[in-house]
Amino acid sequence: MPLKIKSQETQNVTKLSGKKRYQYFIKKVTDSGHIWGLYNDGWALAGDEGGEKFIPLWPSKEYASLCAIQQWKGYNPECVDLHEFLNEHLNELIENSIKIAVFYTPQDKGVIPTYEQFKKDLCEELSRIE
Repeated sequence: MPLKIKSQETQNVTKLSGKKRYQYFIKKVTDSGHIWGLYNDGWALAGDEGGEKFIPLWPSKEYASLCAIQQWKGYNPECVDLHEFLNEHLNELIENSIKIAVFYTPQDKGVIPTYEQFKKDLCEELSRIE
């Protein structure tokens, strides 16, 4: 079952640097076994000026909800099993050249790890707890 995050924790974590939010994300998703995105007839995507596409991911429903505004108004937080994400969805993202954007906040676009670094960080943390 996905973890519930207290509002004070939510406020404190969203103020962290991108690097610290990334570390928090890795720990929380491996602890809970879920990754969160925003969904409305398809997953929310972001883009940059160069035409790159990104899928924003969060460690919990509460953080994803904070970004269900502006271009993602009407989107709802949805979770995916972590192992399913690593074994299936990550390959789809790679095939479609959709990069990962970890832990957007209303003020920050998040961290963009390489696919390899993202998987390595998650697998290393999983090996510590499983």
